[in-house]
Amino acid sequence: MQKLRPVFPKPPRCFMVDKDMSEINALNAVFPESDVLLCWYHVLQAVVRWLMKSDSGVCGPHSSNTRREILDYFKKMKACAMKTDFDRVAKEFLKDFSHCQEVCKYFQRYWEPISHRWADYGRCYNHGNSETNNLIERDQSLVVIFRSVKKV
Repeated sequence: MQKLRPVFPKPPRCFMVDKDMSEINALNAVFPESDVLLCWYHVLQAVVRWLMKSDSGVCGPHSSNTRREILDYFKKMKACAMKTDFDRVAKEFLKDFSHCQEVCKYFQRYWEPISHRWADYGRCYNHGNSETNNLIERDQSLVVIFRSVKKV
């Protein structure tokens, strides 16, 4: 990251990454004036994957409605334009799922403390109507494929 810093005459206003905390910490250290946001697609993917694990307490076909309701709450929290709204919806979530202790612990440990990185209240500018880094990941994979083909 230190080698990347001189490339930018002015620090980027933000970076959008997956939830890799070592990457986030490195970006914060080298670009403290830039926001580091989480890709919404990868947030949902991580939550869905965790909910499907037995540790979640809501895996299996009998809990499919519960998992859908949990994801619906995450979407409601994501859509909060103000921190106070997020806090209110998060409190409702914890109350409504108080019977799912592992889900509540998971949310409080991994998502609530960094809500400013994935909820709308932390996204203070338009990103071309994109909430994900999927387009850039796709473009990067095309570059890798092109380079591989070019070598052949």
